[in-house]
Amino acid sequence: MNRIRTLCLAAVALGCSPLVPAHEIAPSYLSIAGTDSEGTLRLRWDLPLAELRWIVDLDANGDDRLEWGEVAGQHVPIQRLAIESLELARGAEKCALAATGVRPARHGQADYASVEIQARCLGRGPLRLNNRLFFGDHPTHQLLLEATTSAGQFTSALNPLAPTWSERASPSWFATLGEFVRHGVWHIWIGYDHIAFLILLLLPSVLSSASGRWQVATDRGAVIRELLLIVTAFTVAHSITLGLAATGKVTLPTRPIEIAIAASIVIAGLLNLVPRAARLRTPLAFGFGLVHGFGFANALGELGASGVPITPMLAGFNLGVEAGQLAIVAVVLPLLLWLRQLPDYPRRLMPVTSLATAMAGAIWIVQRW
Repeated sequence: MNRIRTLCLAAVALGCSPLVPAHEIAPSYLSIAGTDSEGTLRLRWDLPLAELRWIVDLDANGDDRLEWGEVAGQHVPIQRLAIESLELARGAEKCALAATGVRPARHGQADYASVEIQARCLGRGPLRLNNRLFFGDHPTHQLLLEATTSAGQFTSALNPLAPTWSERASPSWFATLGEFVRHGVWHIWIGYDHIAFLILLLLPSVLSSASGRWQVATDRGAVIRELLLIVTAFTVAHSITLGLAATGKVTLPTRPIEIAIAASIVIAGLLNLVPRAARLRTPLAFGFGLVHGFGFANALGELGASGVPITPMLAGFNLGVEAGQLAIVAVVLPLLLWLRQLPDYPRRLMPVTSLATAMAGAIWIVQRW
């Protein structure tokens, strides 16, 4: 009867998994080239086809596969959508935008429509950019920006909570650091797979293994110390690979990394069902932290490839990821310390939650394959 009840609870928990996106939401990329003497800016906006297809009918033959010929036939609505969604101004005067073409592009393993835009900016003062595309339909979408103006080279990351960028008087190391701290926090909070793995590491942290069974850990200090060790191992590991990947020293394809991240969720969830494997949690956190670091690096895309200093972006993003993780720990740990007092927590609640999350991870593996 207990096994049936456990399986039913797992099925109910798993039923929430369709609420999670079936695919990674690809970012859009916007580059702004320098202004000439006539006040003209050249923009290139790479829009992910996976998201664009839900707004513009790109699948002409209805076979659920996009070919560039089909996309090319929709150049006019794609250009119109880009112009209507982007607002660019210099000082108090809006720039006049005109799309000049659409061509194919690729970032990682994702296909894009690259919209070329000319902006006539006759006003005086700093540039100001506001984006509306995708932000209303996809709260996890991000726009990665590179701008080269007479003031210097700038990078930024826009999201639904911060859809606007303003040009500063000159590039600032600390300002870029602060922007990407925000970007890192945003990324960890929308990264459902990273959050799932972190929570799986937290779930048994309030328990201890004895005689092949989970039992309540009574020493709160020991719980916190072990948890800090596990989170630190995860942090150090993904910081290493994030740095290697973001600086281009190690390059791995996106899809195997995303599959491996989903696999880490399956393995972590299943190991939570084996109390004797408790000693493996720290090595597991470090080992799969290396994998998750490559996933974090994907969020930085190709920023910095054009010569923009990557150090403040990388440092800020990493600090933001850590701040986001600590915020999650600060919320989840007190809840777990309370839940551990329930007799069903070590016997049913923790194993069922771990099993349901592992099953969701298995679904993500299939989806990402």
